[in-house]
Amino acid sequence: MILILSLFCTINFSVQPVLYYSPLKTIDSAGVEGRIDDLFYLEFNCTVPYSELIYSEKNGKIISECLVKLKIVNTLRTDSLVDSMAYQFSIPSFSQAAKEKMAFYLQLGKYLPPGDYEWMIEIRSQDKSGMVKGNRSISKMDYSMSDILLARSIIYDTTGGYLTKGNLKIIPNPSGVFDEKTKNLFIYYELYNLTTGQDSLIITYLLTDTSNKLVRKITKSVEKKFSRQALKLGINIEALKPGRYRLKVVVFDTALSKEMEKQIEFQIKSAEIEPARIAMEDPPYYDAIEYFVSGQEYNYFKSLDEKGKKLYLQKFWQKHNYLEISRRYEYADAHFQEGYLAGSKTDRGRIYIKYGPPDEIENKQFEESKPYEYWQYYNGLEFVFVDIRGTQEYVLVWTNAPSEESKPGFYKYLPAFKKREIGEERE
Repeated sequence: MILILSLFCTINFSVQPVLYYSPLKTIDSAGVEGRIDDLFYLEFNCTVPYSELIYSEKNGKIISECLVKLKIVNTLRTDSLVDSMAYQFSIPSFSQAAKEKMAFYLQLGKYLPPGDYEWMIEIRSQDKSGMVKGNRSISKMDYSMSDILLARSIIYDTTGGYLTKGNLKIIPNPSGVFDEKTKNLFIYYELYNLTTGQDSLIITYLLTDTSNKLVRKITKSVEKKFSRQALKLGINIEALKPGRYRLKVVVFDTALSKEMEKQIEFQIKSAEIEPARIAMEDPPYYDAIEYFVSGQEYNYFKSLDEKGKKLYLQKFWQKHNYLEISRRYEYADAHFQEGYLAGSKTDRGRIYIKYGPPDEIENKQFEESKPYEYWQYYNGLEFVFVDIRGTQEYVLVWTNAPSEESKPGFYKYLPAFKKREIGEERE
C-alpha cells in the first residue's frame, strides 16, 4: 500500500555547500608518489523533512526509496560531473516522525580544481521530485580557510561513521533556521597551510543582526599545532530575538600577520507554543524567576501584591522562554535532589537552570581526589562540582562564569587537571 504524505508534487529540501581545500596524494604506475595541490572538495549537506517523501510498507517497515542526482558544471569549459545515488529512508511510524519532526541528512560532494561552477541536486521519491540549484567560484582565497559548516550539534565520535569529520560527528543544519527554543548553534571550519611554532592564531567571532549592529563578540587565542587545523565553536543563542543574523569568523595569523575571514548567515524563528501548558491555572515554575534577576529585583518582586506579581510575571515571560526554563526546573528537581533539598535549589540544579544542559560532562572519582563533575559548555563556560563530604552533595568549587562565584578555600578538592590549570597557581 502506498502512503502519500503530501498532495504537492515538489520535494522541498535544504542544501548548504561547504568548500574544503583537499590536496590528494597520488601514485603512478611506476610507484612514484605525487601530489595534486590545486584540488578542493565541494561538499553538499542536505536536509530532507520526512513529510516531503512518499512511503510504502515493506516487510512491516515504512520506507521511502529515493534517487539523488548531483550535477556540477564548469561554466568556463562547459564540461560536467554527474552522479546518481539510491537511498532508502525509514520512519518508525507517522505519529512518531511528526512528534520528533524527523528529517533525513544527506552528504555528498566532488573534488574540483579552481574555477567557476554551477551545481544542481535533484531528489526523486516515486512520482514526486525536487531540485535545488546554486553556483560556486573556487579561487586562491580558499587555500587558507574552508567555508563555515553550520550545525545543530557537534559531539566527539571516533567511530568514523556517517557525518563524521576526524573525531567529530557533526549534524548539519543546511536550512540555517533555528527556533527560539534552541540553546546553541554550532560551527565547524578548517584552516590550511599554517606554519607551526610558538606563535598563535587570534580568532574573533562577530555576530551581527540585519542592521549590522554587533550583537556579540568572542575572541579566542588558539595554538597552532598542525599545518592543517580543524576548529569548532558552540554559541548560545537562547537570548537572541527571532530574526536574521550573520556570523563572521576572522582569523589572524600572528606569525604571518595575515588575516582570513569567512561568514555564514542564519535565522531564528518564533518557537511553536504549547498553549495547554501556559494556559494552566497555575503553570509549574511560573514564578520561579530568582535565577534570572538580581537579588534586589527579586526582593522587589516578592514585595508586590498578587496583582502586581501577575503583571510583573507577564512582562518577564515576554522576554524569556517559559517552556524551556520550566523544563529545566523539572529536570533539575528530578535529577539533582540532595537529601531534603530540592534539585532546583542545589548548585548543579541552579547552573543547569540558568545555563541549560552542559555540552560535555566528566563525572569521575579518583583515589587522590573527591568525586567531582566537570561541566563544559561550547560557549566556553566551565563548572567543577565536588562532593566534598562524600554525601552526594556537590558544591560548585570553581567556574569561569562571570556571574558565579568560585570557592578558593576549596581548591584543594579540585581534580588534578584543574589544579594544574588554576588551583596550584592560586593556593
